[in-house]
Amino acid sequence: RCSRAAVMDVTVLEAKNSPARPWVAVGVGSRRRQTRLEVNRTFPVPAPAGPLPTSVQVSLFELLASRGIPADGPRKEVICNIPVRKPDGTQSEVLLRVRREAGEESQASSGAEGQLAQEGRDYLQRHQLEKRVQELIQEVLRKQPAEPYKYMRERLKQRPTVEEAAASADA
Repeated sequence: RCSRAAVMDVTVLEAKNSPARPWVAVGVGSRRRQTRLEVNRTFPVPAPAGPLPTSVQVSLFELLASRGIPADGPRKEVICNIPVRKPDGTQSEVLLRVRREAGEESQASSGAEGQLAQEGRDYLQRHQLEKRVQELIQEVLRKQPAEPYKYMRERLKQRPTVEEAAASADA
């Protein structure tokens, strides 16, 4: 079943002689989604924008091993060893390096974009804009004024800027 919202719903109706720990992967254009194979469970697969491709790639495979890798923290690179027990009982392993930031060669092509993005994040943080806007939206939701935009303008005029608040705290 396909919808206009660029999502396909996929349901496995039957699975005969599947692997012990089966997974199914569905690819539509450049998008791919995988999940444990469960009969009669529907899962959404994002489809590329525009008309749906005429073909869909479906793969069935067995999960050999998995391991969680910390995605946060100060390290930009994590080395992960995943032990794999093969069907004949022998051991194997997969060693992965996961980098959270692109290598220098790809940063060179997007250096200007990366710099602009960092400058934008610095600006937001320096002026605490995200925090102020979030607080303002929460206040509007609590009070639900008849004219929310006018209310927000007035509240922004009343509240001191970060620089003004720092200056009054030092005085």
